[in-house]
Amino acid sequence: MFQTEIIEQDVVIIGAGGAGLRAALELADAKYNIAIISKVPVLKSHTIAAQGGINAPLGNYGADQADWFIYDTVKASDYLADQDAVEILCNEAEQVINDLAALAVPFTKDEQGQIYQRKYGGQTVNFGAALARRACGVGDQTGAEIMLKLHQAVLAKQNIKIYAEHFAIELLTDAQQISGVLIWDFASGKIKIFKTKYIIIASGGFAGLYKTNTAAQICTGDGLSLALRAGAMLKDMEFVQFHPTALSSNGVLISEAARGEGAYLTNNLGEKFMEQYAPKYRDLASRDVIARAIFNELKEGRGCGEAADHVHLNIAHLGKEIIDKYLSNLVSNSKLFAKIDPYQEPIPVRPAAHYTMGGIATDKNSRVIGLSGLYAIGEAACTSVHGANRLGCNSLLELMVFGKQAALAIKEDFKANDLVVQHEVSLKKFHDNFREIKSLADIAELKSALGKILEDYVGVVRDEASLQQALVEYNKLSAEIEQLTISDTNLKHNNELLALLELKNLNQLARIVIESALARQESRGAHYRSDHPQRDDQKFMQHSIYSDAVGLDFAEVRKITGRLAAKLKPEARKY
Repeated sequence: MFQTEIIEQDVVIIGAGGAGLRAALELADAKYNIAIISKVPVLKSHTIAAQGGINAPLGNYGADQADWFIYDTVKASDYLADQDAVEILCNEAEQVINDLAALAVPFTKDEQGQIYQRKYGGQTVNFGAALARRACGVGDQTGAEIMLKLHQAVLAKQNIKIYAEHFAIELLTDAQQISGVLIWDFASGKIKIFKTKYIIIASGGFAGLYKTNTAAQICTGDGLSLALRAGAMLKDMEFVQFHPTALSSNGVLISEAARGEGAYLTNNLGEKFMEQYAPKYRDLASRDVIARAIFNELKEGRGCGEAADHVHLNIAHLGKEIIDKYLSNLVSNSKLFAKIDPYQEPIPVRPAAHYTMGGIATDKNSRVIGLSGLYAIGEAACTSVHGANRLGCNSLLELMVFGKQAALAIKEDFKANDLVVQHEVSLKKFHDNFREIKSLADIAELKSALGKILEDYVGVVRDEASLQQALVEYNKLSAEIEQLTISDTNLKHNNELLALLELKNLNQLARIVIESALARQESRGAHYRSDHPQRDDQKFMQHSIYSDAVGLDFAEVRKITGRLAAKLKPEARKY
């Protein structure tokens, strides 16, 4: 059927972004043989797009502590985050900065030589008393610098092998135990069967499901679909974060770092409208609050430009010295993608799909629930440290913390591989994608149509009518997508096949997003239902859980006990 090759590895990591590389480094010191699978070259992984920084309560500019950070993270999550995982995230943050500094990540320093920390939305000291300065960055190119240093460290390890431009087709299991994974090698056209009892999925999120998004084209939820087909559960899929400030013309991200340095939003009347929505923290409120505020300004006719389809982000008043030191990436993106000079002109922005809080359901140590030997980290996972809404600069922190946690879990679980790999059924399923001709243009059109359904009906604001319409249109389109096949059976650099597999993965996830949003009849974090505008803690202080075996269900939020528990009890979110 296909040319195949069997490769034995102690651990296989699917995804070569920050989470995957961090896990590999931790495992390498235990002398395991590790394979990293990536469908793109390592330094094109989406982690490089992270701009503003990584949170840690270092206290370089006044008192700060992990307990305050935990409070902010749980509050930002609209109280849906699993508190035991948040404890790990925030308590490990300072060590993460030390580890990255040891790798020579060139954090921006102040005149005293200490790591510069900027303000970021929703981050406070003393349980909401005042804004915190907690985000550590490398200008506004933090992700790229972290990736460079992690990659260099991985390359220095003899027991880590990177398989770039390889695509994971199917997880192999034996009675709910991982036994391997089928991998497609673009360059050789071979199918490689990796025999292993331990797989980490670190393949990123699925913001590419939306037509307008800040994500790279590679963000197609491949790892989530892999896990789902193998019997895993997906969690909180209705929660998609819309970044408030993406370029209105194309969705290119304009970092929150700008507002952290003092930039502000205005409408077509020149009003600093966030004062009306978040009077205390204004432009540094939580992301979901600001995204809805912009949505409302546009809905009520106060948008800017001829089409009144955006608002203005103003940075010119910061001055050239501050802009050049801390926001150089923003300047280049504004000039390149919007053809404006941000030193002189306001930047046209509006919300765009940015980050997916939902993902593969895990415990607090990144073990995937229901499948022995499978672990998930980063945006592919729902650990859940973000709940209904992610706090800015917690994504890079999550990669580092739970990359390490997954590796520690594997060290604890590890036993020699003694399983027989059965791969014939999975190979046949893969082969069935080849039947008739369908052009790459057709696949792209269908992906765009799917993205438009999500964008039009499952956006910043949803209601019963819009979600039902999304389901009607999705069902029509999905039938066509699932029938898609191609005729070219040559696997070498087959772009049509890759596009087809990515589209089918997105299509699988789209239905779960829509159905989960329909089932959650309340407003919480990034999920805002205009027909159910209040949060309903009595009915929906629960995670949505989906599996192919059971369908959609709900599960309790994991809470902590002890001295901090009282501070984490749900209350109205005010900024």
